Amino acid sequence: VLVFMGYHQQKNPALGCSAIDELASTRCNVTISPGGPRSIKKEIDIDVKASSLHSYESLYYLRIFTGEIGDPDIWHNYKIIEIPLQIDHPNGHFKGATNCKSNNDPHMTTFDQRYYEHHTQGVYLLYRNTELDYKVYIKTTKCNKAATCNCLVAAEVEDDLLVVDSCAENRIYYGQTRGVKFRNRKVTLFQNGDLARGFNLKTAQDGKALKITLPSGTVVSVSDGRLFNVLITPSNLDKPRGDRFDENYRTRTEGLCGEYDQNSENEPGNLEKWRITDTRFLNNGVPPKDTLRQYCVCTSKGKLSCADACNVTSSLTMMGSGYFTDDVYPTDEDLQEDILDNLDTGVEMFHSSGKWPTASGWTEENALEFCTAAINSTSAASASQSLPESLELESYIRGCVLDIMLTDGTEWLEDTLESLRTEVASVVERNISMWDINDEGDPVGPPSEFTNQLCPRNCSDHGNCVNGTCECDAEHTGADCALERSTPPTLLFVPERGLCDVRLRPCRATPIMGENFVDASNLTCYVRQLQIRQNGTTDLNDEILVTKAQFDSYQRIICPLFPTDRAVRPNYTETPITPEIPAIGFRVEVSNDGNVKSDSIDLVSYDALCLNCTGFGSTNCSQNVNAEACLIDGRCYAHLQSYAN
Repeated sequence: VLVFMGYHQQKNPALGCSAIDELASTRCNVTISPGGPRSIKKEIDIDVKASSLHSYESLYYLRIFTGEIGDPDIWHNYKIIEIPLQIDHPNGHFKGATNCKSNNDPHMTTFDQRYYEHHTQGVYLLYRNTELDYKVYIKTTKCNKAATCNCLVAAEVEDDLLVVDSCAENRIYYGQTRGVKFRNRKVTLFQNGDLARGFNLKTAQDGKALKITLPSGTVVSVSDGRLFNVLITPSNLDKPRGDRFDENYRTRTEGLCGEYDQNSENEPGNLEKWRITDTRFLNNGVPPKDTLRQYCVCTSKGKLSCADACNVTSSLTMMGSGYFTDDVYPTDEDLQEDILDNLDTGVEMFHSSGKWPTASGWTEENALEFCTAAINSTSAASASQSLPESLELESYIRGCVLDIMLTDGTEWLEDTLESLRTEVASVVERNISMWDINDEGDPVGPPSEFTNQLCPRNCSDHGNCVNGTCECDAEHTGADCALERSTPPTLLFVPERGLCDVRLRPCRATPIMGENFVDASNLTCYVRQLQIRQNGTTDLNDEILVTKAQFDSYQRIICPLFPTDRAVRPNYTETPITPEIPAIGFRVEVSNDGNVKSDSIDLVSYDALCLNCTGFGSTNCSQNVNAEACLIDGRCYAHLQSYAN
């Protein structure tokens, strides 16, 4: 009997999706002949390529089925069985903690758990897999009189680049929120052709937690709080190739995270070696590469077919202000210079300073006692004591002490504790051997005794932690229950000075930038239409459109401006253009809970071919017909545009 083989990974929400094709066989089929009256045995060689579960064991199923057999019919495409495969990765695993950390200002811990301080501004190579050439960069900038902090994280895979950037502190210089300082996080994907398969971004906690997965299974976790904290969880493909004493032994990582080889003596040396001087690629992306990736598939006839190809399903889920639908084009980042004053100092070098005691009286002994108690008393620290691999807390305590010296306070402690929780959660996620098992013997997820201790910011003491998710009390909301329900979101600005040109986009929806948006089922937009008069005054329509907002992050949402089932003609204003009322606008309010509303913010929809509008501050619109346009019956037409009767 000719039997075909196929592999698939356990489809389990707790496990997530495969990063890359992980199992391989030298053949797609095998011929099985009778070996006796009661048994047929056949050995099949299976190679383990990588693990996207970030674990030391992985669960797969081997599907066994026949092909198109004509005689006898009973064996035609017959599915024989699915065999579970529990894979122990051949290069084993390193004992103890193995995550690389860049926390707060920033305190560095290498893969091999060597601790050091990094207080120089600039862009640095945090991690590189020397075989796959996957790279992770960080940018540090001044965040305190005596400290620098991470403000940018970028991941480069082949010729695709993902950038998470909140470096530029800006001041809004128009509208109701004029003068407000705002650090706008941007998530941008620079993609050349098909996206690298297995390159993935997910967000959680109202967009404050980002998880970037590289095709190798390496995970980059970013905590977006007062500053960026970065955790890199290495995969099996980051471990050295060969035995330490073999002639062909070589490590496979470099950068500020060091060499992943359980040897803390070879870490990373002169930090300036990893400085990136030409940083233009962070704004423009990386050049396309000519090399094609090779993919192998089993054909319908059971042959192993390998060819260079790049028709790969895109797997990146873009989040944040780097992604827009057609309704809200152009993108926020394209409009930043038109909206915000950039307050970035542009300083390249900065070295921290501080001394004991601090101005307010903190001593090193007081700080050590405080930090030790604060960190050891957390639920994350308690959970770490039960992990199969030890997790050191010393780096968190040392970093906390230094933060107190530099800031003369404890305002950075919350970010330190959140980084500890993130690391404990990453260890729990990748150790399948400690997960709960169902009746069939399959792992279903981390045990509740761990997940019930690993909620963001311990639910701010305003809720209960249930399987890693906060269930807030009646007075609080948000992923970490830190926001009072009586506190509405703050609306800061609409891109392009609140002007929407129907020649550039349909203006059916608008992005709104702000603070304290919550990813809740009743996140609601309230929209009222405005009539914009030529003298700058407005008439407000009494009818209110109530719609569900599209959540993007705690800083950005999208509000529909028209009912979703209503057709809107492209390149036309909603109402006729008249000298008295040349344009229409919208007044938008937002609520996190469908009850408590924010202050309002305005925007104008107009046709730039026939109108001139000044935007927020005056909201003046007047007829100004372009030389290559004409105004007929209140409708603006471009040159050669069809007349709509």
